[in-house]
Amino acid sequence: MNSSSSYSNRQQTSSSQQQKTAINLSSANLRAPHMLSVSTPANTRLVGQITVNGVVVKNFNSHQTSVNLSPYLSKGTKTVQISGNYKPASSSVRIEFSSPGTKVSQQTGGNGMVRQTLIMTVR
Repeated sequence: MNSSSSYSNRQQTSSSQQQKTAINLSSANLRAPHMLSVSTPANTRLVGQITVNGVVVKNFNSHQTSVNLSPYLSKGTKTVQISGNYKPASSSVRIEFSSPGTKVSQQTGGNGMVRQTLIMTVR
């Protein structure tokens, strides 16, 4: 049985917004895709990067991107960070993570910056 849980902790300042989400994953499912998608409305430009434990795994310059995180996951804890800027600042950014038995989605917007951290624990 694969159990998963998540929480969101939002900290907001006048210039940036940081969201953190914890995700528990089963190592038995690591061969299956673990997809992370970042998207904005079609009329919004999003520029940024996705890192795993500080190593850039994907740069993006589009209104949507996705990456399979399975090759970067193993037993233990990994920190996945999504950071970037979008225009117009009044738009929004949607971040989705999907794997066997787990689906997490976050939406943020209104300030032109996205800072999302996923703490992934694989057991």
